Amino acid sequence: MDLFVFMIIGLAISIICVIMYFVADTTNNRLIEEGEKLTENFDNGVNVSSIAEESVGGVVNSYEYLKWITGLLLIAFALSIVISSFMVRTEPVFFVAYLLIYIVAIIVSVPISNTYETIYENPSISASFEGFYAQTWIFLNLPIWIITIGGIAGLFMVVNLVRASREYG
Repeated sequence: MDLFVFMIIGLAISIICVIMYFVADTTNNRLIEEGEKLTENFDNGVNVSSIAEESVGGVVNSYEYLKWITGLLLIAFALSIVISSFMVRTEPVFFVAYLLIYIVAIIVSVPISNTYETIYENPSISASFEGFYAQTWIFLNLPIWIITIGGIAGLFMVVNLVRASREYG
């Protein structure tokens, strides 16, 4: 079931991070563009553009880190799946269930990848995906990632089955 959690939570986190970046960047750009008009409304000489650059501009700068954090988070999810499959001792009957879930996960990964691609190619938000290279590469190649992660996890499960049969006879 970790493969499904990886796909669903990973997609949700990736899209939320891009939307957060999009909202902050759009707000910052709009405040700077409208800063001169807004400054005229204040009698005491407040410069709205400089306030926007200092406040919302700082948020945009901090959201720049999301571009590589999301990629590292997705890779950490994948590694946790592999490590947890290595640590878990299973009975041989559960390996058959794992194979069925693995096949379903591969099939489900294709529409999820297509959904990400549809969102990625949306003209109103596509500029916000710039810099999110790792997450975009992972989700555009999601079926390959699921095959690889699930295959390695299944291999570790087989290794644990063999190791357990040698230890316990």
